[in-house]
Amino acid sequence: MSGNVLDVRYKLLSRQLECLTHLQAFLSRFDPPSSEDEQEAFAGVPNCLASVKASRAAGARFGRWYSKNYNDPKAGGLAGFKEFQKQIAETTGVVLSELLIPVSRLEKHSLIQVDPGDRRSDDRRQGPAPSANELIRNAEELVCLTYLGFAQNLLGRIRTIVLGGVCLFVAASIAISSYPFDPRPVLSGVLLVLFVAFGGVVVFAYADMHRDATLSHVTNTNPGELGSEFWFKLLGYGAAPLLGLITQIFPEWSGFLFSWLQPGLSSLK
Repeated sequence: MSGNVLDVRYKLLSRQLECLTHLQAFLSRFDPPSSEDEQEAFAGVPNCLASVKASRAAGARFGRWYSKNYNDPKAGGLAGFKEFQKQIAETTGVVLSELLIPVSRLEKHSLIQVDPGDRRSDDRRQGPAPSANELIRNAEELVCLTYLGFAQNLLGRIRTIVLGGVCLFVAASIAISSYPFDPRPVLSGVLLVLFVAFGGVVVFAYADMHRDATLSHVTNTNPGELGSEFWFKLLGYGAAPLLGLITQIFPEWSGFLFSWLQPGLSSLK
């Protein structure tokens, strides 16, 4: 619900580059298995290695550009960034289709049901046990990071829509409060309905996201639960439009509210 989108994205890129380094190290020293089934499942290792090397090369080119221009707000030419994004998406597809899917056909245990005898962690956060093969774990991490990037894009756009709606609501409240529009009670009622409807949609959408099992595992929270952090951030988002609504419905309260805010506003001057 909060955070700088570009900062989060660059953190993700650094983790992807780190994961590519680990994955290349394991692919380079991969020893072919002895059984025929495992040999067939790991037959795509050379293709995966070639694609991982191409992604690392694209990441290095972008890193050289970024190291020179990270502090320049007018820097342009993100062709290297675009190339790296496309290449890592292609590598993710290769790793998923030529390594993870064939290897998953060798699985003998359910990835949905949890062994009741496994007490690795809190039952509410417990998921399937990780693969015993570290190569597979690194490959799974790369795929997860790529899909996490798509999820971050969507969450960033949702946050932009929410912030835009909050700013528009506050601006409308200030406009109605500062000019004698008529009929005032009807406009106050319209603002109240908009606040309830917009706030209900936002709370419902963010609550569903926080209850999602996959996103909860990513953020290390309990699936299906809304913690105190969620409600505090929600109050932070809704405080400004709520104050604007109160001053519109109860004009006599505006002087009282601004008397509390005046010391803080004066200190900013």
